[in-house]
Amino acid sequence: MRTLTLDSGWRFRPEQREPPYPRIQIQPWPWMPASVPRNVHLDLAANQVIPNPLTRRHELGVQWIDTCSWHYEVEFEWTLLDGEYVSLEFDGLDTICDIFLNGELVGHHDNFFLPARIDVTEHLSQGSNLLRVVFHSAVEVGESRRHQWCLENGFSAKTVHFDERAFVRKPAFAFGWDWGPRLVGCGIIAPVRLIGSHDLRPVLNVEIRPDGDTFLVTASVENDGGESTFHFETGEAQTNVQVECRELNRSQ
Repeated sequence: MRTLTLDSGWRFRPEQREPPYPRIQIQPWPWMPASVPRNVHLDLAANQVIPNPLTRRHELGVQWIDTCSWHYEVEFEWTLLDGEYVSLEFDGLDTICDIFLNGELVGHHDNFFLPARIDVTEHLSQGSNLLRVVFHSAVEVGESRRHQWCLENGFSAKTVHFDERAFVRKPAFAFGWDWGPRLVGCGIIAPVRLIGSHDLRPVLNVEIRPDGDTFLVTASVENDGGESTFHFETGEAQTNVQVECRELNRSQ
């Protein structure tokens, strides 16, 4: 097994959006160096685009950041080996984003609290590769989901204390609290790596949904055939589940 940690060479900029009116002498945003792991506010402050948002009242002057989509990208070298499976692993993404490898969409993530692991075996090129992560505004996505939910459930759009934070899997304090600023932000907040192996490591996907007074747990396993044993534990019970896995057909 081999590992390539993608912790240097990153760059970022906001999505280039044209306003619905003519504009004069406005230059497009350049690519700026980024650090991974970190978030967009700290990257902008490091590039002297904004002041430190945690000091004085600078919070009020950086709210525009939270309504933008932000692109992060890095180039890296990779040597292809016959029969090797390669996974792209993010330990933390904040929060709603699309992941592209060499211009192809390879994954979508929508949960601050969960890591992302993507099989990129068929998307890597020999030599140079380009990885891009496009973060969508959690504010705009949350507001859109809230609007749709209110329509479907007969709630007034003017309902108070029920804002966009309730519709995004992201720490609520980022949307502002009585003890902290509103800095919603985004970014790659934990290490990123490529892992190559000649054995496809099992992936357990678990979905938990309310079902009346209980919860329905649905689990699926991706593996290269054989058997895998997983351990489940809650506050009241624990169990081991042995799963017989079918071999994946990569031609499909």
